[in-house]
Amino acid sequence: MNPATKILIVEDDALMAENVMQSLTREGYIISGVARNLLSAVEVMKKNPADIALIDITLDGPEDGVLTARELTKIKWIPIIYVTGDEHMAAVERSMDTNPAAFLKKPLRMKELIVQIDLALHNFNKGNFSNPSKLRSGHVLLRTFSGQINVKQDEIVYIQAERSNSRLFLTKGGFSRIYQLKPYQYVSLTENMGFVYGQLSFNFHRLSRSLVINLDLIDRIDTSELVIAGHVITIPDGAKRALLNRLGGN
Repeated sequence: MNPATKILIVEDDALMAENVMQSLTREGYIISGVARNLLSAVEVMKKNPADIALIDITLDGPEDGVLTARELTKIKWIPIIYVTGDEHMAAVERSMDTNPAAFLKKPLRMKELIVQIDLALHNFNKGNFSNPSKLRSGHVLLRTFSGQINVKQDEIVYIQAERSNSRLFLTKGGFSRIYQLKPYQYVSLTENMGFVYGQLSFNFHRLSRSLVINLDLIDRIDTSELVIAGHVITIPDGAKRALLNRLGGN
């Protein structure tokens, strides 16, 4: 163990987070921070970058541990250890593109955790984990009912759930780039909104269970609606505060 190793704990169970923090501190590790969700984890990572992250794969809120890991590794490429349970297999499958170093089941056993931390860091320092962020670009490949489209993320205005599928609303420039001869309209995707959201960067926000928006394209926020790239969207009850928090407003 390197005594200077800094660990970020992302866990929404306060008691469990405290127990893990105390146990790792006793073993000589440095805790760079404890976060409850994606937003606070990103804040900790920017202020005090960690060498490894221990992340609960299911977090309270729209962004789970997989999305959190994706955003953290965009800031700094580090190994990820997921904490999971038997009921979380769908999330485990989604996590594979983050190249997880290990999966540990609850309740955690500290001896096993310490072994996995040291092993993950050893393999990481040997270069045994490829960095997926090097393969990422500002594009995302999405499936429509007639094929696939290569979409620039900064051309996505918002995504709306439509049962098991979704509707993609692009900027007018983005739409005309892909569909030169068609009049502007939304694009029907075969993939559900949650899947699409998982492919997108941190500047996208889940406004409700059925709507994901591009924060960078917001023009105006009124009492009960927002204007985004010329589209007027009603803000669901209770969603405005979280939106303003993401934007750094009051």
